[in-house]
Amino acid sequence: MELLNTNQEEEKAGDGFLSSIDALNTVIFKVGSIAVLLIMVLTNYEIFLRYVLDAPTTWSHEMGAFLCGVAWIFGGGYNLIHGHHVRMDILYNYVSPKWRAIFAIIGFPFMAIFLGVLLYETSIGAWHSVVIRETSPSEWHPPLYPIKIIIAVGIFFVLGQAITCLCRDILKLTKKGAN
Repeated sequence: MELLNTNQEEEKAGDGFLSSIDALNTVIFKVGSIAVLLIMVLTNYEIFLRYVLDAPTTWSHEMGAFLCGVAWIFGGGYNLIHGHHVRMDILYNYVSPKWRAIFAIIGFPFMAIFLGVLLYETSIGAWHSVVIRETSPSEWHPPLYPIKIIIAVGIFFVLGQAITCLCRDILKLTKKGAN
């Protein structure tokens, strides 16, 4: 009986940690979703200035692209939580939860390698951008290092969520009675 309670406590502790990563990525997603609202406001502002006042901005298109990057990268972990990323549904939807977990575990190394390389390269690019105080070559010349840092941090959180999903899949397989 004591062993059973210890295993249940360990599982709850692990789930609490995994749930906190889920909660963090959900908050990050909500911050990213604010960027979508800002894009809508920015686009309408630009349309008004361009077509009503005949005074287009030099910065709105580039700012919109930066905000799209924030929204896109901050949605990655959230999509992993809810299973909205691309997968082979033709197989995945017709197998048991045990086999779904096995498929996810088999696919994890490919995702981890991709995200690891992406994180490494974006981190180097962000660091270089900070060191040289990189700016855009556009007429507006905004600094590029903030968006490059945000992208690297966002990839870090996606990788963390991917590891969380892997842990959950392993737990599914190790539980008694997994189908």
